Amino acid sequence: MNDQLYLFLKQYDKPDLSPSSWKATLMDAVYHYNNHCRTRYDELETFLLYVKRKESEAKRVEPV
Repeated sequence: MNDQLYLFLKQYDKPDLSPSSWKATLMDAVYHYNNHCRTRYDELETFLLYVKRKESEAKRVEPV
């Protein structure tokens, strides 16, 4: 996942949603990103990569 897509998805990351709604919202955002940018990212795979990257960034920010 490139930085542009990651930042795009961060705009749709709404922690107050239920887990299933949150996942659906992000996967829908990937679909719209693909249409707008003429890319072919897989929605589920991209969602999983987004979660992994988000967790990785959160670990780097946490104090030791």
